[in-house]
Amino acid sequence: MSSFQRIGLLLLTLLAVAGLAGTGLLYSDRQKRIAEIAQLRREVEQLKDQVTTAAEVQQENRRLKNQVEDLQQQVTDLQQQLAESREARSTPEPGLPTPTPGAEQPTPTPGTAGGSRLSPDQEALLDQIGRQVVEIRGLAELQPAQRNLMTREELRAYMQQDLDKHNTPEDFRNEHETYWLLGMLPSDLDLRQFYLDLLTEQVAGFYDHETKSFYIISDKPRLSALDKVTYAHEFDHHLQDQHFDLGQMLPDDVESDRGMAIRSLVEGDASLLMEQWLIRHLEFAELQELLEEQLQLQSPMLDTAPEIIKQSLLFPYEEGLAFVRLLYNQGGWQAVDQALRDPPSSTEQILHPEKYTGAQRDEPKEVALPDLSGALPGWEVADSNTLGELDLSVMLSEYGLTRELASQAAAGWGGARYNLYRNAQEIPVLVVVTVWDTEQDAVEFEQALRSVLQPNGELLKNEELNIALQRQGDRVSFAISPDEGLALRVDKALR
Repeated sequence: MSSFQRIGLLLLTLLAVAGLAGTGLLYSDRQKRIAEIAQLRREVEQLKDQVTTAAEVQQENRRLKNQVEDLQQQVTDLQQQLAESREARSTPEPGLPTPTPGAEQPTPTPGTAGGSRLSPDQEALLDQIGRQVVEIRGLAELQPAQRNLMTREELRAYMQQDLDKHNTPEDFRNEHETYWLLGMLPSDLDLRQFYLDLLTEQVAGFYDHETKSFYIISDKPRLSALDKVTYAHEFDHHLQDQHFDLGQMLPDDVESDRGMAIRSLVEGDASLLMEQWLIRHLEFAELQELLEEQLQLQSPMLDTAPEIIKQSLLFPYEEGLAFVRLLYNQGGWQAVDQALRDPPSSTEQILHPEKYTGAQRDEPKEVALPDLSGALPGWEVADSNTLGELDLSVMLSEYGLTRELASQAAAGWGGARYNLYRNAQEIPVLVVVTVWDTEQDAVEFEQALRSVLQPNGELLKNEELNIALQRQGDRVSFAISPDEGLALRVDKALR
């Protein structure tokens, strides 16, 4: 939230831990894209096995053969795209060495910034991928960046150093306490340790815009298909940075929801580029290798992550890709470039692209939090930031609403802000004010929230937490605290 401000490493979360903002590619997202292509080949082979010449099933054969021919045509089209994209490369590019078949590339030598330098053959291969990305994306590389290999052990050390560089224990405490009060994190979660373990598990590679360096997470002397796809994705971030300045796009004072929207645009761009590069330049055998490698991957940390963390990790890749694909279909890469110059300002705009692309853009409303110093003498604001449509949707689903109903209730979001207060006895209270596009939208959100909480006199209850909820026109406010009297006192001050 307020502690996260920069684009930097691969994975990032809506908890907004500074320095974890990423420009990278999730294993789980990549697997979906590859599986879609590989599934075509599997279906062709399965259907071929079912075809028979027996007289009693000739009609079924004809139906199956038609399916085979249809799927085979899809595979042929893919292979033709691959072949056409390679015609320009039938003549070796100047200065590009041709590796000897079967020969292992030299083991990389130690380099700088926590990684190892690549071998000359690896460098040449990545140069080639970079040129291909430039051709597809239409953005020139203005200056080269340093490239390094990094083992997963080195990655863990790098992540630990970066976490501690950009965050204090108080930052992690505020992040955790805010989402615990919102019902989205368990009270006993060690957030720093969880992120360290999760990032070590999930990062496939990253581009660091501060040091202008690439890192590919690999323990192998040969760059695999996985490494190539990762580099194509990261190289697009490199081009974004040179032409649009990623650091400037996400400055130190960026709001949490706006930051997620910007990261979704950046990741959606790189994910779409990665898809196009994969179809044009990855050999079919490499697609199979990539799928097999993906299927062998284990993701226990991501699989067991709280929903707000999981959704925040996947949102920039899945919803960001859908958003960028729509822009691309409307105006090609030029439309995506224009969005990078004028990025979306909320997750609402990512979820509902018409609120970004429409003639009248639906911008977030300003939300003013009242002065509660009189009602909370001795309490200080420990943290303050925004909540977006994504946050409120996940909150409702964590309270027990189905994901579909939670999404519907969070739609119509106009803006939301919170303050986290804490006193000397470390008793917390979270004050949230939301505004909605219409009064009816506010009514629907209030009713949804009341439907999944337990009545408790003047308060609502969620496990050990007390929630005071009120609506005034298009504004819904709530105060949350483990202390009943404190929640009631704030509720009266908000009226």
